[in-house]
Amino acid sequence: MKVSSTFRIAAPDKRIWHIIGEEFDQVSAWSSTVDTSKPDMSALKIGGAPVGGRICHTCFGVLTETIEDYNDVERYIEYSVTSDDIPFFIDVLRGRWTLTPRSSDATDVTFAVTADLKFPFSLLAGWAVKRRLSNVVHNTLSELAAFACRDFDQAMARS
Repeated sequence: MKVSSTFRIAAPDKRIWHIIGEEFDQVSAWSSTVDTSKPDMSALKIGGAPVGGRICHTCFGVLTETIEDYNDVERYIEYSVTSDDIPFFIDVLRGRWTLTPRSSDATDVTFAVTADLKFPFSLLAGWAVKRRLSNVVHNTLSELAAFACRDFDQAMARS
């Protein structure tokens, strides 16, 4: 199952990419669900990524997020999520950020989460997982927008 949403954020794609791509391991600076985050030093760096992954202490438990695809030019990043705290009936959990510049100060940001559920849980609990993931995607995008715009406005005021 895939849950995806796109927000238009009033900040340049370079600024947003800095937050979600270049500072991938610092998600706790702007996401309220992440108490702490740090680089996963055991994960291999790929495609010019600044780190190979991150370890996040979240309200959902401790998550290890490993970068699987990273493109600084096209501005997308995809990562897998593993954890002992993820319910046993979720086989695969992945996140993907994609940025599409719309003007010099506006960017469409898409956040997609994919979860593969084991049968029969896909039938029994799929609706509940999808609802929960939809809330996570929406709230995460909202927090990113607030952080990027606030920080961008402060930077513009200093220049």
